[in-house]
Amino acid sequence: MAKRRVTRRDVLRLGLGAAALPAAARLQGCSSHALTWRYGSGEDLVVGRGGWCWFQSPRAAIAADGRLYVGSSVGTSPATSSGAAQVSEIDLDHLRVASHRTLGRASVDDHTAPSVLAVDDGVQVGWTPHNGTDWVELGTYRGPLHRVVDPDSLVDPGVGTSYVSAHVVAGRRWVLYRGKDLFMELMSSSDGRSWVQHGVTIQKAPSSLDHRPYLLAASDGQRLHLVVSDGNPSDFPGCSVSYATIDPDLNVCDDAGRPVGQVGTAPPNPTQLTRLR
Repeated sequence: MAKRRVTRRDVLRLGLGAAALPAAARLQGCSSHALTWRYGSGEDLVVGRGGWCWFQSPRAAIAADGRLYVGSSVGTSPATSSGAAQVSEIDLDHLRVASHRTLGRASVDDHTAPSVLAVDDGVQVGWTPHNGTDWVELGTYRGPLHRVVDPDSLVDPGVGTSYVSAHVVAGRRWVLYRGKDLFMELMSSSDGRSWVQHGVTIQKAPSSLDHRPYLLAASDGQRLHLVVSDGNPSDFPGCSVSYATIDPDLNVCDDAGRPVGQVGTAPPNPTQLTRLR
């Protein structure tokens, strides 16, 4: 029987027991057991390894009040907060955690780490539980959350929503999330309350079989920059990585600024982007 490679997902779901395997030393960095962060004296914040994924961004932001806000999934720990999708407010002047807010609770799962976006004079937060739901919850750190529903996220092969990431592009709030066909979709808003859904950003290549693209995104204020993998690097090691941008009119462009597709109506696949590796 061929040896099965242990993935990040195995460790998150099985906890420390999954580390009792030949790959244990390599997997320690992905253990779902909690890390304790200490600021000054005393225990302030507990976050499990696997509290974030590399393609989630941003998960921390300094707001207009000068405080740092961090969104994370809480890993397995003696604390009752295990599985919480939590945002923490950190007072940088005194190096202490000023408050926490739990947006919701699910299994220990890095898919649920909340997005955090410093915008205007507040902090927008968002999350989804990754348990077969068809919604994303968005709101402010100190205010109510509102659900944006996407029924297409549950149409096979979709399994619901996950991986919420928020940005500001050309004065509008953009939110990426995994939805239809397990691809990253985009919605936008001018005020954080009323949202317009635009559809799939990048689709998989026709010949990619079970591969699907994973996106890491960052805004320069006028465009959204993307690093796109051909597949999940944990499941398909050695997959290629490409680069693209999305401009305010939803054109997807290569590194030279040439349009190669359109969000929603004609999403490109990774082979049409600028190949980095």
